[in-house]
Amino acid sequence: MGGLFSQQLLTFGQSVLLGLSVGILYDLLRPFRLLLPRIAPLLDALFCAAAGGGSFLFLLRRGSGELRGFLIVGALGGVVLFFCAFSEWLRPVWKFWTDTLMWMVHMLIRPVRRIKNFCKKTVRQGKNLFYFARKCYTIRRTKWGRRRHTWQEKRKSGPRHGPASRRSL
Repeated sequence: MGGLFSQQLLTFGQSVLLGLSVGILYDLLRPFRLLLPRIAPLLDALFCAAAGGGSFLFLLRRGSGELRGFLIVGALGGVVLFFCAFSEWLRPVWKFWTDTLMWMVHMLIRPVRRIKNFCKKTVRQGKNLFYFARKCYTIRRTKWGRRRHTWQEKRKSGPRHGPASRRSL
């Protein structure tokens, strides 16, 4: 009988640790939810999946597949213990690391943005270049067409005076 009680007490302590880890996970995701409210639903879904999956696996493994009341009470007690005792002290730490991580992400994204802007400018200049080249070709073609047309008219109008007309004689 003593072995069974000590085993249940050990499992209860592990369920309290599970509750503490769920509280830590929730507290870790809090700064991200506050900084990036657009992804808050995604983070909430991630939290629910992690907490639910962890609890399910814990109940399967330690509870032998049985839903035991003291395991649920231990997990809820661990969450309450974390939020009452540790959450206030750890919030500045989470905030610091969240800000550091966001700064690092910003610094890593910065070159990507510059490359993106460079590509946009290059594409815009390329479009202008090809548009200008087409216009330039059209202008030159019409200019050469006009010159040829005027040359043919001069040729038809009669002999020119000068060295070219002397050669033809």
